[in-house]
Amino acid sequence: MSNTATAAAASSDSPRCRRLNSAAAVVHAAALPGPLGELVLAVTGKCRLWRSERTEVACELCAHFLDGLEASAIPADLAASFGDTRHAARLITATRKRLRPLWWRTSRAAMRGLGAFLLLSVVLYAALAARFFLSSPKVTHNYIAELNVPVLQVPVADRAWPLYIDAKKQFGPLPEFMVNSRGGEPHQPGDENWDQMSAWLDAHGDALATVRAGAARPALGFVYRANIDPDLARVLEITSPGYTYDPPMEPSDENPLVIGILLPHLGEMRRLARFLSADAHLAISREDASRYFADLDALLGMAEQVRHERFTISTLVGLAIADLATAVALHGAGTPDFLTPEQLRDLAHTLGGFADGRVSIDSSVELLTIEDILQRFFSDDGNGDGHFVGGPEVDSLYRDWGLARPGGLPLLRAIQPVQSTIMPSRAQIMDQARRFVAAAAADDALPPWRHDERSSDMLYQALMESGVYPAVPFLSSLTGKAEQGPVASACASRDIFEARRHAVMTVLAMQAYRSTRNTWPSSLRELVPAYMPSLPVDPFDGQPMRYIAPASGSELPLLYSIGVDGLDEGGKPPTTKSGRFGVHNLYWLGKFRTRPPLTGAQQQQTDAARGDWVLWPEPPPVTE
Repeated sequence: MSNTATAAAASSDSPRCRRLNSAAAVVHAAALPGPLGELVLAVTGKCRLWRSERTEVACELCAHFLDGLEASAIPADLAASFGDTRHAARLITATRKRLRPLWWRTSRAAMRGLGAFLLLSVVLYAALAARFFLSSPKVTHNYIAELNVPVLQVPVADRAWPLYIDAKKQFGPLPEFMVNSRGGEPHQPGDENWDQMSAWLDAHGDALATVRAGAARPALGFVYRANIDPDLARVLEITSPGYTYDPPMEPSDENPLVIGILLPHLGEMRRLARFLSADAHLAISREDASRYFADLDALLGMAEQVRHERFTISTLVGLAIADLATAVALHGAGTPDFLTPEQLRDLAHTLGGFADGRVSIDSSVELLTIEDILQRFFSDDGNGDGHFVGGPEVDSLYRDWGLARPGGLPLLRAIQPVQSTIMPSRAQIMDQARRFVAAAAADDALPPWRHDERSSDMLYQALMESGVYPAVPFLSSLTGKAEQGPVASACASRDIFEARRHAVMTVLAMQAYRSTRNTWPSSLRELVPAYMPSLPVDPFDGQPMRYIAPASGSELPLLYSIGVDGLDEGGKPPTTKSGRFGVHNLYWLGKFRTRPPLTGAQQQQTDAARGDWVLWPEPPPVTE
């Protein structure tokens, strides 16, 4: 049987056979006895071959049986000796396929490989899906409650936030000239609509007094939550036309994401601080020192309250409010005969005491944020490790937080089992977070002239790209995208504020010196230690701030920094608005020091920033 099957696998050389186009036609032409013809058709029918190949096999089988008949064999014996048709068909099929062209054999091998790969992929995906979907996170810690512990421990009578709410209500809806002014709210004499602003401030003396009373309290007392503060919302209904507070629409989760905490009080604090700043400038114009100091103390009190919160954004808002206070102090110091030498000295001590002399950038709350995300989106093996499991229902998160639902979420959910395998584990991400916080603490300690050595930005970017943020677009929607890391950026803002603060303290010391000696100091060293404890430091090289004494009694001295380009140009500031803004941009230190290739726009920016950062007196304004 095997010899017959093997012979049948070879192509027939019979010209007549090649003219026939089917096995049935070959059998009919051969005129074999019934059992033998049926056998040939049965075998060729079981062969998994092309039609032409089955025709050739039929030719060979017919030739074999015809040879047997010519040798006087009995048809029944020939059929019986052939053996099992199914087995013969398999042998013929295998032999024929080995004789097929190379391209077919290569394609067949590739398809078999692809099929095996797909089967293995399905099996592997099923295993990964089981690992992913059969695991679930364990939300065991309420980090917002932990953040609120020190807040709630403050007695209600010591909390400033209720008074700020009352003050906002007392101010009522803002007038049109403040809401739609092209240059923003009038800030000081000479600004557009300043007369209207002065009248508005006078008319709201009680509200300003309430703000000052709040600033005098020891703590802010704002309770963190994932929905808007109900007391603020009710006041907004009164003061903000078109605003409607609907409590049932607010998220009510008792343990919401830390990353989703709402901080509406920061915007309100900045607005109230601007009112105080404008009132202080009004007090200077009226030579009302008592009102001036009340506003300035309140500004610093508000800044202290906000910066004591653990969020980086709170620190930055505290810096912004304190910066308003330094501007108010500088204006008062530069107003002839407004402050006495004693008041100048006291004001310098007040500014110097803010934040115990230096604002720190605390990044420890970032650990709470990461830990909270990990407990919601990763499994927990009980030893601080686990794998990504996708977290809560994504659709409900987008709905509750009012965020646009991106397309492709079902597909994203489908590939998450694979992401879970290649994504860093819970312990690995936590280790990244700890290294980031450690680098942030080191960055905080670096002096400003070494800003380009700060490394937390890179670690923060690595943390954001670790897998969980890209895998859950909801988290990216809440965090947004920043060009710079949060800590290095905050350090830069802090360093510029500290430079301004020490410059203002120096001006206060210079004014006190002049008030007592009727002349300006010939150098800043004459101010130490009688008028100030040490020389102010230039944030761009660590040397003492530059000072040029006036040539005559009618002129003012010049206090300046060398600026980001690192060159002392004798107190000559940049000549454009963009240059004035960029001259103290610490982020450009590396561009000036290492001289990397810059794009055309970047080169224009850095060229515009060449010059000195003049701190006092403020140089004349320029147009772009």
